[in-house]
Amino acid sequence: MKIHLKHYLLFTLIALISINKSFAQDVNQKIGDLMSQQKMFELKEMHSEVKDEIVPFLSYFAEAMLCNAYNTPEKGIIAIDSLLNNSQYQQQLGLHNISYLILLKSGFLKNLGRNKESVEMLESFLKQTKNQIQDKHLKRNLNLTLKTQKLLVEHSCTSMDRPNKKLSIDYTIDKAGKGISMNFKCKVNGKKTKMCIDTGCPEYTFVSEKFAKEHNIKTIMDSIPIGGIGSGYGKLGIAKSMEIGDITFHNPLFYVVDKILPTDTIKLDAVLGSYLLDMIGELQFYPQKKKIVFPKEFTKLKKNESGNMIMKDRHLFVKLKQDSKDIIMHFDTGSAESNLGRHYYKKHKEYVEKKGMQDSLRLAGYNGITRQLGYKMPKVHFNLNDTDFYIENMPVFTGEALDKWGEDGYFGTDFVQKFDKFILSYKHMFIRVKR
Repeated sequence: MKIHLKHYLLFTLIALISINKSFAQDVNQKIGDLMSQQKMFELKEMHSEVKDEIVPFLSYFAEAMLCNAYNTPEKGIIAIDSLLNNSQYQQQLGLHNISYLILLKSGFLKNLGRNKESVEMLESFLKQTKNQIQDKHLKRNLNLTLKTQKLLVEHSCTSMDRPNKKLSIDYTIDKAGKGISMNFKCKVNGKKTKMCIDTGCPEYTFVSEKFAKEHNIKTIMDSIPIGGIGSGYGKLGIAKSMEIGDITFHNPLFYVVDKILPTDTIKLDAVLGSYLLDMIGELQFYPQKKKIVFPKEFTKLKKNESGNMIMKDRHLFVKLKQDSKDIIMHFDTGSAESNLGRHYYKKHKEYVEKKGMQDSLRLAGYNGITRQLGYKMPKVHFNLNDTDFYIENMPVFTGEALDKWGEDGYFGTDFVQKFDKFILSYKHMFIRVKR
């Protein structure tokens, strides 16, 4: 599902390398370039190799960014505190980068349920920097984050109860525009309903006003800016409980909008947000059986294996191969079909125009529908963890609608259905497949 919050963290690393001329043209410069470009897969690989060779200041900053990408908030807080508690590092950072780190730490604290601590930190920082932050967008982000987390402090944190055993639920594959969606049965405040499984819904569960009213979801905040193909405003709501099989969430949060348009991505009034999927930690899809298993113990990375998935603004991105070259795809099961975007088209323009059939493509998401000239590729091959697969009739968009993070395209629900077993690990940030 193509949605995002307008108050996501917009980060511009202000020439950290230029602070010290001795950094230039060496390994520190290379690390800094990867940080500025937010190339997190490359940054992780290089940082692990040269960690002892780069200056500590830069290493801590890289670690904080990597912890955000690889979903390790506890380690991220340690890295950020190592920077913010050192007066020399503060001078090197400057106010803009300190503000970014404060926002980043507030996100880590929120994910750990430490909202009160986050509020105290934000209030103290904004008081100390009153009238000093010149970037209006950054200042608005800080104040909106504070306002939201103050409200969360007034309510009990979302928590999860689950039996200490392997659990499973059934799901259905339903028609969604030209593609398909994965839907499952659940309960909200004890009332039965259905939801779409959407890894592209980056945070809380996304529901319509109608759904919120029918399921007694209480509004706790108005006027939250939300964007997707279009843009608009929503509300933040809370329920007493939500049940997914034998798993019960207490005080789950919801984004509430006037309505979810019947687009190619969504046919329901409710979309399960990835915040709850992250709390579960790992999902194992069995497409032939139409089952999702929540294992008792998390699957671990293999020896010398690095996670092939990262987060950007809580969206998931997976790295895999195409023709032995790396390709980055946004993993969004709320998307009815997989597609390739503008960045891919620009890199492979001659091949796409030769092999593809020109077509008018429709792209739909929250609060908007757009059409643009593109191509349909008869068959596109990929390789994930030494497993080959292909997607037929794959759209290639040539416009700017699908290039927010510089990804090559989107993998939707059809991607998951290609395999006999599909492991999605939020805990260790990887996707593993078996055919």
